[in-house]
Amino acid sequence: MQTMMLFDAFSIAYPDDLKLMSKEELDRFFGCNTNRYGFLHTDKHIVLTWTRQKGILAMLTDTKSVVNGAYHKMKRNLPEFEKLENTQRMIAGQNAVGYRFCFKAKNVAVYQTGDVAVFKYKGSIYACAFYTHDNLYDENHVIYDDILRSVQP
Repeated sequence: MQTMMLFDAFSIAYPDDLKLMSKEELDRFFGCNTNRYGFLHTDKHIVLTWTRQKGILAMLTDTKSVVNGAYHKMKRNLPEFEKLENTQRMIAGQNAVGYRFCFKAKNVAVYQTGDVAVFKYKGSIYACAFYTHDNLYDENHVIYDDILRSVQP
């Protein structure tokens, strides 16, 4: 296991075979992202990202609004996107809300399933998104759960 600090706010542990994405990879996968961490496991088809929203906007909004905004953005941008269920969990001692989803990858006949979780901590809003091939979801979700359980302020 490796350990790192996310946004100078949280310690996180992740498996050795999960690779921290470079800025170039983040830009290629997600566009210009200056406030995002990404992890990738090409063999297990895992992508895990973390984003932070801070400042006055984060202080004035709530996690449910951020989750709703993420839902609408994903629905608009991902082929055959569908929300499967709402979710709730604890991350770093904070209540996180989110949802499980599925979609068809762009330009290939691969279906993905994943989760989004959003929580507020010290005036900032943090979002974690995980996705993997549909047929690997149960196996890879265990890795995602372990990572989220490791998050400590």
